[in-house]
Amino acid sequence: MRSHLNLGISKPEEVSDDTVKAMADTLKNSTFLKVSEDGKKIVLEFLFLPQPEMPVQSRTIAASPLEYDVKLEHVESFFGQFAKVNSVRMPRHIADKRLFCGTAFVEFSTVEDAASTFLACTMLLYFTLLKPL
Repeated sequence: MRSHLNLGISKPEEVSDDTVKAMADTLKNSTFLKVSEDGKKIVLEFLFLPQPEMPVQSRTIAASPLEYDVKLEHVESFFGQFAKVNSVRMPRHIADKRLFCGTAFVEFSTVEDAASTFLACTMLLYFTLLKPL
């Protein structure tokens, strides 16, 4: 680009305002670039596009079996030590709505957080139950 504009190895402050304005006007028509109001800064446009959100199911793990008297705060603090917890759902038993069913659904911020927490909890359980030979 520098050779096309005959700029060579010039510093940014040495480039004329007419050249900067001409480049800014040309790049404003681009679908991939966003040019600042003064025409001196250029950013990739896709950085500003909304990112598709992953479905809640892919960011949620089911923790089971839990004690029937476990508190929501205890579940949230346990999983919160591994990653940021968005929400904890503790459904009731089908036969008796007063009782917790024993499974908690823990939703995390990202799929990666859910996967790493699942792996960490699996390893924690494995090494807890592992008996030396």
